[in-house]
Amino acid sequence: MNKALSSGLHLFVASILILNLVGCSNKEQEIKIATLESTLQEVESKLSDSEMEVENLRKQLADANLKIETLNATIAEINAAEKKAKEAKIRAEKKARDAKLRAEKEARNAKKKKDEETLKNWAEVVSLVEKKQSPDGEDMGSLMDSTTAKMTDDGRGIIFFDQQMEALGLIGFQVFIEKLGIPDYILEDISSTRPINGRQEKTYENVVISWSIDRKSSGGPFGYIEISLSLRLQD
Repeated sequence: MNKALSSGLHLFVASILILNLVGCSNKEQEIKIATLESTLQEVESKLSDSEMEVENLRKQLADANLKIETLNATIAEINAAEKKAKEAKIRAEKKARDAKLRAEKEARNAKKKKDEETLKNWAEVVSLVEKKQSPDGEDMGSLMDSTTAKMTDDGRGIIFFDQQMEALGLIGFQVFIEKLGIPDYILEDISSTRPINGRQEKTYENVVISWSIDRKSSGGPFGYIEISLSLRLQD
């Protein structure tokens, strides 16, 4: 028990005892003293129990405060981790967007470069046909008398025509296949096309190609074969 509280309690009890003993017989005084001493012991016992309860409450409060501090620290760590994860997600999303934009830009640039190269080759075909020369500079002379080529009005396509004796085959067309940039699987379709099939159309890379094959009589033993060909870039 607290010493100051105990001393004050004893002093209070002594004061009451003195007041109660005045005018009493010895026997009465002994009884009253015994009763007060018993009461004092009970009060001291209760005060001691109260002090223990208070001390227990203080310990519980300290434990609760410690738990609260631990919980706050844990919450702070969780918040920091969530913030870090959110920032990492934002960085990753930005990186993905930037990569996508770069890829799209590279794809556009590659397409533009490819288109420019294709148009350049077609323009060279037109120039070579006008000169009646093969891509390697060989003079084709009369073999290309019936071969024509021109760029479309918008400059994004070429119209090619070749007519030869069927026994010779489409020499003019064969010479410029590589410059025209026609893939093998399209050439296979062209070679299997007959006049009855009408005009055919296919798409490869960024090019739309259409063609038709026709055969004409020369009035003699040899007939003619001709191809009408159109290639244009898609927008």
